[in-house]
Amino acid sequence: MRRRRGGDSGATATAARPVNGAESSLRGQTSRQSGDRHQPPQPTVTDGADGEEVRRNYDDHAWLAIFITALLYFIVTRSGKSRGVLSSLSRPYDVAATKITLHDKSNEEMMRATFYFAKSLKNQNETDSLYFENRRRMEVIISSPFDSHEGEDCKSQNQVPFFSRLASTTYVHDEDLGRGYLLIADVGRSGRIWRWEEGGGPITIGRSLHQERSGCRSGLWVENNGVAAGSCPENLFGRTQSQGDVSINHEGHGTCRNLAAQPPIPLLGSASLAVELTRNAEKSSIGKNLIVAEWGERRIVRVEGETGARTPLVTMVPTADFKSWRRLRRPNHVAFSPFGDLFFTDNAPSSNVTSSMVYRLKEAVHVAPISAQRSREAHGWHGTTGKEQSVNEDIDILFQTGGDIEGMALSADHSGLFILVTDHFSKRTIYYLQLSSEDGAEGATLFYSSHRSSCSTNLGDQGSQVGSKLVVDENGLIYFVDCPNEVAILSVNGTKVASLQLDEKAALTSVGFGEDGYIYTTTSNQLMRLRSRIGGAKLPTNLVPPFLKKRDDKNRRDKRDKQ
Repeated sequence: MRRRRGGDSGATATAARPVNGAESSLRGQTSRQSGDRHQPPQPTVTDGADGEEVRRNYDDHAWLAIFITALLYFIVTRSGKSRGVLSSLSRPYDVAATKITLHDKSNEEMMRATFYFAKSLKNQNETDSLYFENRRRMEVIISSPFDSHEGEDCKSQNQVPFFSRLASTTYVHDEDLGRGYLLIADVGRSGRIWRWEEGGGPITIGRSLHQERSGCRSGLWVENNGVAAGSCPENLFGRTQSQGDVSINHEGHGTCRNLAAQPPIPLLGSASLAVELTRNAEKSSIGKNLIVAEWGERRIVRVEGETGARTPLVTMVPTADFKSWRRLRRPNHVAFSPFGDLFFTDNAPSSNVTSSMVYRLKEAVHVAPISAQRSREAHGWHGTTGKEQSVNEDIDILFQTGGDIEGMALSADHSGLFILVTDHFSKRTIYYLQLSSEDGAEGATLFYSSHRSSCSTNLGDQGSQVGSKLVVDENGLIYFVDCPNEVAILSVNGTKVASLQLDEKAALTSVGFGEDGYIYTTTSNQLMRLRSRIGGAKLPTNLVPPFLKKRDDKNRRDKRDKQ
């Protein structure tokens, strides 16, 4: 096909090819230099198989109009006062708590340095209360319908839950992403680990499933626990049929609390999480490997970040007299020391007076990983290598009690452990254990004590024995779940400074810090957060010892223990 170009009567054009911007600019300059100034700019024309197509030049600044529109939409929909059409499409988070109650007016300055409060009191008569700024109140960021019999009634039977019984959170910093995310352990049924994250800007990525069946896979260690012995319950929440006003799920369980004959939800999932320390990492939350306390498998494992294999760290622990070893029962809490030691607890139902203990696995970071091929057979192991474990010199007992251990955290100066214990008479006690002491439990001192009878809200035993309910900030303040729906804040000398109470009657199951400026709390079916000026206690990584040969490792640990 031949075509004559304007102003060039003698030239013949061949089939045109696409012209890029540089060529177009150069051609325009050449035309102007040759004196062809009288011709107006011509659109670039290309020949296609089906005919000619005109390439249009779009305005280079069109993106600005789109950006401004999106920005206005974000501002309007996130405004706390907006109740229009836009806010109905993307409304702000629900508020869970609006104030902090002071137990001594002299602590106001300390609390203002910890949280974001409004400049003036909302109610001048409440001189003991400090109200959070509107956009820095405690908010519910994820809420799931209740699982099975946890529901109050049958009104929400058509809503399918995804949480079962949340137990703890841990924050992970991903160097590849350049940001962090929160992991949430669910101890209900066979367990799930959920992931909550926000993008690098104002866009929320939200909830995603990080790990399925996080606590029970083999069924080898399942006893009669609401499900058939030797089997792991399915994480099924959908309904298949209805009977009157009661919805029946795949497991035959009803969805309303008023069904007295309904069996309890089996708690065989993941109870606690921790990021393994990496030697000389920039921060303690940077690590590829995740420590998981598995209730269904009755062990503590390390999920290898590179292969996904589950390396057993602890399966057998010594009894109080060190005369025998037994399988873990309820490994509830895990935490690292600066030296790479793993502290962990076990609440073991027993007829003995002493049933719950705090153990230490020395230099757990040096336990050799297993391959992905061996991960399946490792469910049946009684040791960390596949061999029968009659004794492990790297595990020792630090603390023992007749109550239930509901929380454990390293002090801000890393010199000791705070341990939260609830006895069978609803007395709550925090002990402080000096780690340099060789006396174990005898070296623990009473730090704080309270009784549930002083609580304004009585929620029974909801949330008891489940969840990590104690954490320490970088200034040494201790946060713990005192009353069922209240987080108490203690000073470094054990004085109750203030308390944070939920507006609704819901039992808290955990409290923890993220590195994104928030304190995270959970109930069995909700994840909440509160903006804070103070972060969690930081853990150094430069003290993690390098890996040496087995004999050298043992000599080094023995020398360290004698110091």
